[in-house]
Amino acid sequence: MAVIARLGREQIDGRPLYQYRIDLELLAGLEVLINHPCSTDAQKILALAPVAAARFASNYDDGVPAWAHCGAEVERLYRTNQAKFRTLMELSLGRYGVPIVKRPDADLLLETIICQAGLPSGMLRQGRALRGVVDELMKRVAQGSDDPLGEASSLITAAVERGDGRQGTKLRKAYQEAGHLPQLCVDLVAAIIQLTQRANWAGGSLDALWEIPDWDIELPFRVDQAAARVIVSQLLDVAITATGGSGFAIERVLSVQNGEWTLRTRAAFPGEGVDLPAEDRDVVSVHYTVGQEPVSEAFRIRRKDGSRYTLARAVQDLPESAADRPVSLALQDAGGYTALDCAGGEPLDEDTPWVFESRTGEHVYRAPAPVRLRVSELMVAVPDGTEVFGDAIKTSRSLSLKGVARALWKVTGKARFTGKDGEPALVQAGYTGPQAYLDFRGRSPSFKVHGFSAVFLGNPAPRRIGGLSGRIEWRKVGSPTWNSAPIRAETGHLSFRLVDADGEVLAERRRVFVLPECFRPEVTNKSTSFKLPPSFEVRGRKPDPSGAYVLDFGQASRLEVVLSTAGSDIEITFERPTPAAFIDVATGEETSSGKRKISSRAADLIRAYSTLHDHVEIRRASDHWAAVYSVDLQNNKLNISELKAFREALSFHPRGRTHALTVQFQNGPAIEIEPYRIQRKDGRLTVPGADSDIRIQLRSLTPLGNGQPQTIDLDRIDTENWLLPETDGSLYLAIDTTYQAAPCLVASAAGDKGGEGTFLGAIAIGQESERERALIELYERIIENPHEGYASVELTTCLKWLGDFQFSLAWLDPFLVLSASPPLALRMLSLSRILGEVQAEQGLRWALDGVPFFWHRVTPGELEALMSWVGRLYGQRETEVVRSLMDEMAIPSRMRRPDVLRGVHRLWRDSWHTRVIEWGNSFDRGHELRGPALADTSNSLWKHLEGHVIGEQFLVRPKAMPETVSVFRTYLLAPYELALATALGIEMDRQLRDDLLFARHMIDPAQFDDAYCAGLALLENIR
Repeated sequence: MAVIARLGREQIDGRPLYQYRIDLELLAGLEVLINHPCSTDAQKILALAPVAAARFASNYDDGVPAWAHCGAEVERLYRTNQAKFRTLMELSLGRYGVPIVKRPDADLLLETIICQAGLPSGMLRQGRALRGVVDELMKRVAQGSDDPLGEASSLITAAVERGDGRQGTKLRKAYQEAGHLPQLCVDLVAAIIQLTQRANWAGGSLDALWEIPDWDIELPFRVDQAAARVIVSQLLDVAITATGGSGFAIERVLSVQNGEWTLRTRAAFPGEGVDLPAEDRDVVSVHYTVGQEPVSEAFRIRRKDGSRYTLARAVQDLPESAADRPVSLALQDAGGYTALDCAGGEPLDEDTPWVFESRTGEHVYRAPAPVRLRVSELMVAVPDGTEVFGDAIKTSRSLSLKGVARALWKVTGKARFTGKDGEPALVQAGYTGPQAYLDFRGRSPSFKVHGFSAVFLGNPAPRRIGGLSGRIEWRKVGSPTWNSAPIRAETGHLSFRLVDADGEVLAERRRVFVLPECFRPEVTNKSTSFKLPPSFEVRGRKPDPSGAYVLDFGQASRLEVVLSTAGSDIEITFERPTPAAFIDVATGEETSSGKRKISSRAADLIRAYSTLHDHVEIRRASDHWAAVYSVDLQNNKLNISELKAFREALSFHPRGRTHALTVQFQNGPAIEIEPYRIQRKDGRLTVPGADSDIRIQLRSLTPLGNGQPQTIDLDRIDTENWLLPETDGSLYLAIDTTYQAAPCLVASAAGDKGGEGTFLGAIAIGQESERERALIELYERIIENPHEGYASVELTTCLKWLGDFQFSLAWLDPFLVLSASPPLALRMLSLSRILGEVQAEQGLRWALDGVPFFWHRVTPGELEALMSWVGRLYGQRETEVVRSLMDEMAIPSRMRRPDVLRGVHRLWRDSWHTRVIEWGNSFDRGHELRGPALADTSNSLWKHLEGHVIGEQFLVRPKAMPETVSVFRTYLLAPYELALATALGIEMDRQLRDDLLFARHMIDPAQFDDAYCAGLALLENIR
């Protein structure tokens, strides 16, 4: 009988060395054999490879791997006789059936040991290639990947091929050649998840894991417990983050206001922030997308010094609920929009119950029934005809969406909901088991689909959200068998479920329809055409000889098509594109003739589409029809949200009276964008197009004796109107407490006329010009000496008031007079930072950011004078505080370094010229985009530099610009026209100023600002 070779109690069978379960006592005994004078070569061969692999796994921390990391005894033998060492090591590896890796110019034996050692904690450091592989695998498995081994193999291949030249960023080729690394990574991830299941751990402290006897034996390789704790804790952190998706999510929120239930859609952002490794900007704008079309801004995020991104601007709701449309998020950048991985946001299925989780006065949608959740109370919105049994109470009111009512049921235990299809769905509140959801990352179609909300083109990419374990299974409708194999080319009506190791169902999605990935309809104003695989057909239609279906619209505006496949049908609606229209992407409503008035909030949901025009025209509604700015369509369309920055700048009024704007196709339909704000009409306040959650409150602009402003909550008369009560004659501000609608002043004719002696008295002055004069005199007295008794008291009052009204400052005179005077505004902003008045500082910064070209008027001379003023009144320490404040803002931070700016003037000028020419060429605009009148205004401005040598540095014609083109009719000089007017104190013509706003916002704001700053640094000393 053959003798079975063993290592300890385990049979030697050719497996990787890290898989042998040898305890530390046996390992120490083997280590002694390596250099013991009485050891035979056979004993050394038995010990050498497993000891080297085990010690490397425990010892390696960082740096270039070497034999020293394999333990003192291994290194000692290596240094004593390298030739013999290599012979013994090669024989030892052969004894264990370990193939020696092949890699040019490397120590092949050491590379082999490294690959056999498992995953040393040092190689799992942040930034190391192997850490990146395991992190990403842990993330994908935590999200419900159905092929972890395939995922691991592709990640390892990618890590071997890439690298940025730094040590550790490229995975060793030897790992790939060893062959067992993918399974090792999968085993590690599976072991950690198994460990959490044994400890019944669902988050928080890891003590429950460490208390399990011999918990580290779960790992598929041997390292000491300290190293094992590091590996487990780090990967669990990755997994917990991953089960929440990218951190971005879309929430459907059910709430009640004044007895009326409404459904809102909003973005969710994690409080701890997010990492965006591919993003290098410090401030990023995140927009909603509806049906893959970018619409309004959801929020802005900011990071400092390379840290995680956190909220810079509060989350805004989507203006429409868009319950029947897919909603997601996208990053806005210079090239357009980049989709974000975002949980939730799929359309709500009209035929299934919607389950909402109760949370602090509102209810957040979690999943369609069936579902089981831990919270003790759930709200379920059900379609008409649904039968309900169990622990459920019907509420007295219902939710109405687009005229269709859904009854609302409160569930406190187990309830069964049976719809028209006769299939019961269990909803359970107070569930004590693991809570998880199924989410899908597949590509949604842009056309309308009926009967299903979860519809995807190709692989729906199911994933698990909210848990670390669970197997995703699927089956075709009508099939009794569930399948856990990866879903690849399956199409039709599918069901999905998430089950635990015991087969218990944790989550389920019954109505998912998958269309063929090749289904790409082409829609024109005459017909719709597409091809289908043999398993699909169009009911009642036949394909042409080429296999394509061509379906004519005829006289209809839409085309209803039923696709049939084995056991299931799906109805699709194709809309005939109108020649020119403004389309609400959330509701589908079109404006194809005449003019429609909409609010500025709703404007972000509008898409302009035309096959007859190549541009839209935008202007102030009060301006002459010829004072328009042309914005080109791309692929026959333009999302009005892309014009938001320019719209806000064009609608700005220095007295807080926002201009209405008109966007129009030439000789075609138009929309008039009115400010979304509170308006006073007789004895009521009105908000046209008001959302149901808006609450109007009056706040007195002069506080009560306790220093707090008096507040009065108004009663809502109907959807858009609130009753205005009798007041005591004080000056009030009507505000929307949700900060969606802009505020409105409410003054009584019999009110206090105020006085000039104090800040609050100046606010109450009825005559506008007198009020402005009094406020300016007060500010000037404060900044002259903030330490003086009267000034100090008024400064405290002023900053407190600015903080109280921080969200409304853009419409109030105490701010508006500051925005007209950069020296006053900078000093009051600096005082708010010095005195620690955070709310006043935030309010001033937000409001100043909204004033067109305000920061451009902060010149190097202004900053120098500001620092001198701070130093004189507060000393060097506070000067550094204010300098730090200025460095937080893009333009002032550059203006502090005029010498540097002068040095980059030519570079930034040429970059701006290149960008202007590229922009003109990309839309076939040509070069002369300004009319003769504007060219004359520009030419007149430049005459102020006649005879001055510095003018030659600006009036430069790029080589790509034909000699026949007048530079004054181009945008080549736009940043420098603003710089020249600022440096010389010239009051700019309004039309030229608007034209510069257009150039900045529509061509490239960053490059415009670069060129402007460098130009102003050159021009500032020419007066």
